[in-house]
Amino acid sequence: MTTAAKFANDPSSPAAARRFVARLLAHCPPSVREPAVLLVSELATNAVRHARRGFSVSVEEGPGAVRIAVRDDGGGRPVVGAPTATDLSGRGLLIVKTLSEDFGIETEENETLVWFTLSTTKDTAWLQSSKAE
Repeated sequence: MTTAAKFANDPSSPAAARRFVARLLAHCPPSVREPAVLLVSELATNAVRHARRGFSVSVEEGPGAVRIAVRDDGGGRPVVGAPTATDLSGRGLLIVKTLSEDFGIETEENETLVWFTLSTTKDTAWLQSSKAE
């Protein structure tokens, strides 16, 4: 089942997108829910900052995985950055690529879709243990 919501081009929208995803994934363990919330925040922030348009977030839960996508009609093709230690931005897509099981960017005319998947069955004990350190 897929659930989607639309958000305005507003600085408060990434926080609203985080709450939307957290609410939908409340039944998931923190090892799934917390990365999902972080990654959707990165993508929503990119939509507000770069597309300068409203955006939508869709959450699809399937067997063993959750797929989250952010769509905007701002055009352009997002690129995974290679920021230096002193760069103040440019890490969003790199974070999404690194923390997700899979991720992709699809563009069509003036529409951009960035999606990622997270496993709901994979052993993610490493994530919990790294938080304790």
